[in-house]
Amino acid sequence: MGCLLIYGIFKLNKIKNKIKVKILVILSFLIIFKNFIFLNPYKQFHNEDFRNEKENLLLTSKWIKNNLNENSLILVHPDVHDIGLLAFTKIAEFGSPRTLLFKSWNSSRNKITFERGLMRFCDVAGDSCYEYFKNSNKLDSSKVSYFINRYKNNINTIDINLKKILLKYEVNYIVNKKNNSIYSNEIIYSNNDFIILKVK
Repeated sequence: MGCLLIYGIFKLNKIKNKIKVKILVILSFLIIFKNFIFLNPYKQFHNEDFRNEKENLLLTSKWIKNNLNENSLILVHPDVHDIGLLAFTKIAEFGSPRTLLFKSWNSSRNKITFERGLMRFCDVAGDSCYEYFKNSNKLDSSKVSYFINRYKNNINTIDINLKKILLKYEVNYIVNKKNNSIYSNEIIYSNNDFIILKVK
């Protein structure tokens, strides 16, 4: 709509150039202002629930830094990664699906690194995940989403088989959203949004 108005103004020969410029400046300002109000990417920061969640993530991060051994290995649930990485912990992470499947390969282009990440992801996701990724010439987005959802759900429930897998990789702790987990492991820390579970 804004582009059509600007085009129409330029086509009107009766309006002097100086007036055209003034009109265009005003129109441009109104378009920018409208986009900032309605499409503002920062408007979520004015949401109280969002701010509280971020504050609780920071509290979780500080607790990890102050209370856990730096040699520990933490599995961070993908839903926690989606709102921002845990800051300042200085503790190694098992890796999110995005890191295990894509970022590690994009960063190093190292086949061994990719194979290791794929194996970790598929061990948690299960259901012939490894075979699918190894044998597919072209990945189907819905199938990848299926395995990511299995990865999430398995972390939420933490059955005996998954516990064995995590212990094999020497994962010591799991960070999850409070409303995700079934709490089958010992909770060593919690706030209104997040919990830390000890794998044992």
